[in-house]
Amino acid sequence: MIEPDSVQREAVLRLAARGVAPDLVHVLLGKPYNMKQFLRLFRAELGEGAALADAAVTESLFELASAGKSVQASLAWARQRLGWSVSDDTGQQNANKSGSGYGEALAAFQTLMEQLASAKAGGASGADAVAGAGAAQPVAPAG
Repeated sequence: MIEPDSVQREAVLRLAARGVAPDLVHVLLGKPYNMKQFLRLFRAELGEGAALADAAVTESLFELASAGKSVQASLAWARQRLGWSVSDDTGQQNANKSGSGYGEALAAFQTLMEQLASAKAGGASGADAVAGAGAAQPVAPAG
């Protein structure tokens, strides 16, 4: 069996880092190996590429959420990091999160978003607003 060269390894890493699925990377590489061999030979590049793709998206999401530029990004961050759930059939958040500190996290997030909005109205950037806000003081959830 022919060992992969540095050009092939770089191509696999680059494609995997852009979120291309391994089976498609295999096709784009020209199928020089059967799929089992391909996965074994390029395991490191496929794993590193997937991690790089996840890190890039996470960084972009964090920038959008922390700068207050995207409500959707902020909500996605809250779902991922604070344990929020997607709206149920009635359109209200699932507040039954036993033992997870959901109510406290919701209050802290609402306070932070209010502080960001207030600071941005005064001309501060999102990062400056977070840095200058100090510890968030919980507020009662709306509802």
